[in-house]
Amino acid sequence: TAGDGGMLAGVTGADGGTDGGAVFSGAPLMLGSSDAGFKYTYAKDLGAKTGGVRFYFYEREREVAERAAPIIEEAYRYLVDQFKYVPTETFPYILYSSYAEFLQTNVFAVSEGTLGVTSTEDLKLSLPYLGDHHLFEEVSTHELAHQFTIQKVRTVAEQAKTFGDPLGGYPLWFIEGLAEFYAKRGLDPEAEMMVRDLLVNPDLMKGYAFLDFFSPGPYGYLWIYKVGQARVAFLEDEYGAGITQRLLEEAPRLVGGSRDSPSLKFEELLERLTGDDPKRISARFENWLKRRAFKTYLDSSQTAPALDSLGETPGIVTAMASGPDGNVLALRTIVPETGESRLYLTDPRTPGKTVKVAGDGVPGVESLHPVSGRNFALTQDKLAFVAERTGRDVLYVQDYVHRSEKRTTDVLVRRSAVRTGIGMEVGLNVTLETGDRRAYRVDKQGVLAIYSPAFSPDGRYVAFIGINDAGLRDLYLVDLTQGEDAKIRKLTDDVFAERQVTWGPSGIIYTSDATSHRKYNLFRIKPDAPV
Repeated sequence: TAGDGGMLAGVTGADGGTDGGAVFSGAPLMLGSSDAGFKYTYAKDLGAKTGGVRFYFYEREREVAERAAPIIEEAYRYLVDQFKYVPTETFPYILYSSYAEFLQTNVFAVSEGTLGVTSTEDLKLSLPYLGDHHLFEEVSTHELAHQFTIQKVRTVAEQAKTFGDPLGGYPLWFIEGLAEFYAKRGLDPEAEMMVRDLLVNPDLMKGYAFLDFFSPGPYGYLWIYKVGQARVAFLEDEYGAGITQRLLEEAPRLVGGSRDSPSLKFEELLERLTGDDPKRISARFENWLKRRAFKTYLDSSQTAPALDSLGETPGIVTAMASGPDGNVLALRTIVPETGESRLYLTDPRTPGKTVKVAGDGVPGVESLHPVSGRNFALTQDKLAFVAERTGRDVLYVQDYVHRSEKRTTDVLVRRSAVRTGIGMEVGLNVTLETGDRRAYRVDKQGVLAIYSPAFSPDGRYVAFIGINDAGLRDLYLVDLTQGEDAKIRKLTDDVFAERQVTWGPSGIIYTSDATSHRKYNLFRIKPDAPV
């Protein structure tokens, strides 16, 4: 049992069984020839033993499970090809239709920000569907890559009859970077952008800087996942495709050493496979990154000096939205020491003038979803924001007042080395205050999670992306003039994944993968147009 206490249901397999999902099979592992003069000794053959996937889900989530199953199968087959390996143990794959249910599971102890979990002990794998096919495919492939890594390393260790688990001999950045590399099918533009910024815009005072190739670095998303992904891409690019798999195939060398064959550190194993010592590998990695990063940097037409900095902010900004005239900003920040997320209003012309709207971790605002994208919107006098309340999302609308007026002040100015006088200094007097707040309980109308709210130009309506209990994403609309019990209106009803919304004079513009090529595109809908 998990989540709401319901029983987990299994997918009926292709063979008519009822104890699990489709069983995948494959040929024995076929390894390539040795490289860099290093002869392989382990994992010559995996034999015919193969495992599979046992798929679990709640019966009420069968529609989501049926949509997820082919994505899982395709990712499994892709990884079989990449790893040149078929897992030997059948493992449980536990699917939840929504992120809220995933966070409430008792299968794993997870916190907000975790998108999937794979156990190294009993091989359980669990993640939410999120209503987004592309995101699910990436997260699922990432977790399946962990599954393949764990099983492949242990298979070659078992055949080599080593003592101990070699998995602990790999640095965390390699394990997570490898999974990201396969999930993204290489080094994707977003990861390259993040690593490039680390290289060309370092901030040593904040610990934001490029480090050595082998450095474990700060244990955060950027260095472990994204720079880890870049390091794996570098190895594949500079030392030949398949080098990461050869590192896994030689896992027994990381443990169980003897006097005649001592165990190796990861750096030493990499040196034997590549022929380069750690210092040279680090130098080649830095050169590889600079060749890619500086070319893009030099080709850019806009530079940092062309932009005005917002200055000090009350915490680390995780999302931002602007009012219609740009004079009011809504900032969602996170306090690193406590993990608390807060929502502020500020006038960028006077950054010191901020008003706290909400902080999570309290009844009614249990979470402001710090790892989500922008989940709030502004008009001239209203702020709409999303917060979790008793396990589901609620749409809050906060009134606020913003006034600004110029003021002049007499100041003493120096005319020359011996003369002073009275001058005029023009300043800005800003008033920023919050008013009433209303909660629109769309959660009671079958909406489990809310993303990307957007006001209509007149401020009467709010459009948003909602995930229903079946795990499907659609575009919704709520009329704020109808009060807190206003009925929501569904504007799309399909199996596609909508993501972001904005609303202008020409109608609602939203992104969706409802395309023939299944890549995201822009769509427009006019709520007042006849259906």
